[in-house]
Amino acid sequence: MSTWNKVLIGLILIATAVFFYLGASTLAIHKEWREKANNARDEIKDLQAERTDLVEGSEVLGMGIREARHELHEVLVDRGLVWSRCRPGKFDATTGAGSVTTDLPTPHKITDKMVLAVFEEADFKDGGRYLGQFAVDGVDEANNQVAIKPSLAITPEQGKRLAASKGTWALWEIIPIDNHELFGDWTDEQKKAAFPESNLLEYTKDAQPAKAEDLEQWGIDGEVVDGKYVRQLRDYDVLLKSYHRRLTQLAIQITAANQSNQAVQAAQADARVQVQFRQNEITALKAKLAELKRQETAVAAHLNALKEKLAATSGAIDKTIQANQATAGQIAKAQLEASRRIDERTAAALARTDQSR
Repeated sequence: MSTWNKVLIGLILIATAVFFYLGASTLAIHKEWREKANNARDEIKDLQAERTDLVEGSEVLGMGIREARHELHEVLVDRGLVWSRCRPGKFDATTGAGSVTTDLPTPHKITDKMVLAVFEEADFKDGGRYLGQFAVDGVDEANNQVAIKPSLAITPEQGKRLAASKGTWALWEIIPIDNHELFGDWTDEQKKAAFPESNLLEYTKDAQPAKAEDLEQWGIDGEVVDGKYVRQLRDYDVLLKSYHRRLTQLAIQITAANQSNQAVQAAQADARVQVQFRQNEITALKAKLAELKRQETAVAAHLNALKEKLAATSGAIDKTIQANQATAGQIAKAQLEASRRIDERTAAALARTDQSR
């Protein structure tokens, strides 16, 4: 056998070994991949079953994606769009106008003239409250700022609360729709802090065992269904607007009452001044009256003295008159006597004259 034949046989043996190794490796790889394919096929079946459970729901998982999507759609339809974690800027306590900054979603899709309900995002127990209904008064797209102003007149107290509000806000396109699950996870203490005494029983007794006669005893509206009390649902949008109108009316009445009170207080102050003036006048008049009484007493005493003096003078005058009358009688008698004597002497003188002739 030639050398080339030996070399060829050696190469064939080497090639046979290589092909044998490659064949064995290929079989091993095929076996491994068949096992992986079988395992993957089982995993796919499990995932498909899990997907079916997730989409359609199951006793273990509960609600499926399809049903959850349907309920989510109903929730979104009820509440409209909501912008969370909005940061309020500076607000005017008098007008209630200001701005908020919103980052989510991007773009936020808030348009001018849109009407939004504004809530503080803090829990109710931590002071979170409904701040009112606002109208969009301009949108700054570059800075994600939205200018808003109250769509209804606000009271001074509302303006102060608005200006002092802290934390983030939530802007709602639609006031939340009332339903029986809305306050389902609230404790009685939270409900007691949130609702007035007149409506508290409606919320604490909701979904609790009850009888028809209990409603009359409790004095609340609603009905009993399947042995449980079901409260009457409310349209909070209508209620809030109604309360706001009533609040505005009360604010106007309070302002008018304060103005009237100020006018009354001013009148009372003026009356007090007038009373003091009259009291001073009365005091002066009393002093003057006392002086007049003193003068009257003095005049009366002087009058009495004058009367006494007049009486004495009158008596003296009467006596003088009587004396004068007596003197005048004596003078008249003397005059008559003198006249008689003159007549006698004249007659005697005439007689002597006649004799001498």
